[in-house]
Parts: sequence; C-alpha cells; structure tokens
Amino acid sequence: MCFFSDVVSLLHYYLQLRQNLSSAPRFPPASIVQPVAYALQAELGDWRVGKECPRWCQTLNPTLGASITRAHQALAGLGQNAARIAFIRTVMPQYNMHMYGMTLKTKDGRDAPAWVGVTPKGIEVYQV
Repeated sequence: MCFFSDVVSLLHYYLQLRQNLSSAPRFPPASIVQPVAYALQAELGDWRVGKECPRWCQTLNPTLGASITRAHQALAGLGQNAARIAFIRTVMPQYNMHMYGMTLKTKDGRDAPAWVGVTPKGIEVYQV
C-alpha cells in the first residue's frame, strides 16, 4: 500500500499527513489516539517520563492525553521508519485526496465556490 524509494520521500509524506491531522482533523477525537501515538514514536522514540509533547501535538484534544500516553508506551521498540509507515497507513485513507475547485449553484440561483475531494473512500464536498 505504501512504497517509498527513500527515507526523504517517507519523511516528507509523513510530515504532510501529520500537518493535515493536526490542522484539519477528520477523525472522531477518540480515533486519533493511535495515529498520534505512532507519530510520537517516530519523533520521540520510546516513551519516557518527562518527554514533552511536540508543539503540533499540543493543539489536539487535551482529554486524550492519558490514552495517547498508553498507546505510545505500547509501541516501545518500534523503529522510527516503521512508526512513520504505520502512521501513514493509518491516516492516509482520510487525507489522501485530490482536490478540485468548482462553483455550485445554490437554491436561489447564486454561485457558491466549493472544493470537491476525491478520496479512496468516495467524494467529499467542501463549501468555501
């Protein structure tokens, strides 16, 4: 499902998806626990007391902190690239989309700008 010819491509794709997850969450709050744990494992390595959460992680739902910590602890020993690939596989179905700008007609006949996203799961429409 996910093939990368080099670690630079893997890193760039990982960083883009991580940015997407933290800036425009499409997951229900409880379902971001595992992807965030994979990202923390990729960036911080094995969980240890006293490690600070990266800035991107601090904007997420604060009530999930204990769940994220437990999930991160369970990933002990998972290597950086393996954690990145696991993160990518977890979030890619939600964020791997092609966006197309278009104009929709409203009920009263006015033009309304919108974006149509084609994803592996179907089509999503976003009004501007």
